[in-house]
Amino acid sequence: MGKLLANVQVGSYIRVKTAKKDMAMNPVEKIQNLKHPTLCFKHLGLICQGSGLVPMLKILDWYNKCGLRSPPTKPGELGVPIFSINLLSVVESDHDIFGQSHLDVLVNEMSGALKVTTLPISASPEWTGPRGRLSQDIIAATMPSLELQSLSGGALRKHGSSGNALSRANSFAIQISGRSPSTLGGAPTSSSKAPESVFEGMRIMVCGSKKFVDDVKELLEDVGYSESTIVLFA
Repeated sequence: MGKLLANVQVGSYIRVKTAKKDMAMNPVEKIQNLKHPTLCFKHLGLICQGSGLVPMLKILDWYNKCGLRSPPTKPGELGVPIFSINLLSVVESDHDIFGQSHLDVLVNEMSGALKVTTLPISASPEWTGPRGRLSQDIIAATMPSLELQSLSGGALRKHGSSGNALSRANSFAIQISGRSPSTLGGAPTSSSKAPESVFEGMRIMVCGSKKFVDDVKELLEDVGYSESTIVLFA
């Protein structure tokens, strides 16, 4: 979208449409947690392509404002979030990154509950984070682990070695080569698919082009996430 707008001539017309509202694909109970007073999920994964970050920012703003938190210890302060959100933003290059200042504020206000990873397909030599095409390994490393089903004091409780496989506090330091999806993030491979009950209170939301969301859905299912947990916006 950014490249398109940068190249159009002054006075040109463009056609714009909103995300498709397919209630058969995304019924209310799939995109909103009807058991939660503000419709929030306990664990949320967000995967976006390019300008698909924009609706994700709206979701993040809502969770920052309305997500369940522990009681504040001081007047005027926010309590510790009792939820976790993992955002994976895929861009063409590190020069196409936007919204970083907004994300920095949200990361700070969510007290560690929000982890952000930016993945440029190609990047300049100065880029120190992950780069390349989206893969099962990257999804398993950056999305909510199926082993992280309980929260204690707003912090994720980690089991086994999977918690050490990725420093979620600084997701730009992610290492993805030569390691299996189960090692990286605790998410199972398709041969060890988790039971449906594991996904209660969890959603993975994807926004981007039709091809992008279809490809990501396939990757998510290959990693082991249930189709009932995946929400697609295209």
